[in-house]
Amino acid sequence: MEIHKLLAVKHYSTQGPCYDEFKHCLIEAPSVKTLIRKWGNSAGAIIPAAVLEQAGMKLGDKLDIEAVEGGILLRAAKPVYTLDELLARSPEGSFELDDEDREWLNTKPVGKEGE
Repeated sequence: MEIHKLLAVKHYSTQGPCYDEFKHCLIEAPSVKTLIRKWGNSAGAIIPAAVLEQAGMKLGDKLDIEAVEGGILLRAAKPVYTLDELLARSPEGSFELDDEDREWLNTKPVGKEGE
């Protein structure tokens, strides 16, 4: 069975690597059928382990879901990082705090930003 697939193409911009370009390719894969079933007030379908593996996904991964013409598209969700997570992942020495930065960071909240 022929399956058409869009693959992300990595390219670089001034902000670093981007994945917003896609190339169309054709892959051979076995057909898998599943049923849409009632799940509470929603609906769900079983995704076979082999399909998850082929897609590079695993249990617990977050997905974006989108209705497309003639189907439903499931895609790995892009991670959302907090500022603390981004700073923790930054290489040592990649940024420096000056006296003005330290003063701003140590200033007590004056409005609702402390909530």
